[in-house]
Amino acid sequence: MKFNLISFIALQLPVISLAATVKNLVVFGDSNSDVGNSQRWSDGSLWSEYLAAGWNASLYSFAYSGSVCDSAMFKSIEDKTPSLKDQMEAYYNLNLNLKPEETVYAFWFGVQDIFEMSKRHGRQEPDYKEILECIGQQLRMARKAFLSNRYIVLNIAPLGHMPYYQDTLVAINRTQAAVDINRGLEKDVANMNKHHHALEMDYVDIHSLVNDINVDPVFFNFTSVSNAYLDECDEDSCKPKDYLWWDKTHFTTAFHKQIATSILEAESYMPKVELTSSIVKQLQNVKSRFRSKKYAVPPNKGVIEQVAKLYDIKKSVPVKPSQLPLEEDMEDYEQSTINQNNTYVGLFIVILIVGGIIACIKFPNSLISNWIRNKGRGKFIPVRSEDV
Repeated sequence: MKFNLISFIALQLPVISLAATVKNLVVFGDSNSDVGNSQRWSDGSLWSEYLAAGWNASLYSFAYSGSVCDSAMFKSIEDKTPSLKDQMEAYYNLNLNLKPEETVYAFWFGVQDIFEMSKRHGRQEPDYKEILECIGQQLRMARKAFLSNRYIVLNIAPLGHMPYYQDTLVAINRTQAAVDINRGLEKDVANMNKHHHALEMDYVDIHSLVNDINVDPVFFNFTSVSNAYLDECDEDSCKPKDYLWWDKTHFTTAFHKQIATSILEAESYMPKVELTSSIVKQLQNVKSRFRSKKYAVPPNKGVIEQVAKLYDIKKSVPVKPSQLPLEEDMEDYEQSTINQNNTYVGLFIVILIVGGIIACIKFPNSLISNWIRNKGRGKFIPVRSEDV
């Protein structure tokens, strides 16, 4: 599903379920989502805060600046900055007891991963497939550990537009890296939504939004999309709301608001909400539930991996007819039931055929023998597994 410039929720937007209200937004991410655990890199509220305010939901943000999917992939940052794996385990260990049907989990990673991987390979352009595989693996583990079906995945902006990379020899390569990862991530999200019919995973196309803003900045109320506000402005000469970039690598709060507005207008999980001035004003209160607490995130100990393995083990155990599985696994349960019924039908047919043959031998003049020798035998032909 494609949307116009202002509505960029992308591509694999599931059927909206309004059965439960969103009361909690849990965020895992890097500096694009860090609301204060390490440092806030913008001139105001971030996208998650605007979105939480629009949904009237409590925000729980575990995002840390400089975060990658898995620190073990990059020796230069190991044990220094909490990774996605660390953040997920820290949230899990807190036992906040948030109801899965009332909670949306958001993931925004990739920028720092690309930077670290390119640094690791020097002049040789690396294969970024490892980043994609890591993010996809963590998304699958999150579903098993958090037992929720509601997720938002934000993709990577076109890095060539970032002031940090503009006019450099690697600008094209960094943008292509983002394109390649985004393409794989989009496909991965689509596959997960398709395989788990209860799953609602929204794919938010940040890449297209930034491109669209660069094509027509006036439409989005921006006047500068190439330069960073901090590089060329002071409080008297210009306003940050006119800029797309706050510094060389991070967005202004005006862009963050665009992200939240687009999600709200696409009616993702909730009916359409307008970010009015009264709603936005609530973000000024540091004690507001739209402003996340600060969380300490220690290195992970593999807890999420163990929980995911236990989930898989329990799922592999045959389910008794009186015990229905979780909703997200009903598809597998229904298919298992069909296969089991097919086996019983096939066995019953074999017994009838063998019994008929024995009857023909022992009682050649019986009604059963005559029926089988004539038109009656053809009635067995349509009874196949696909018809049951």
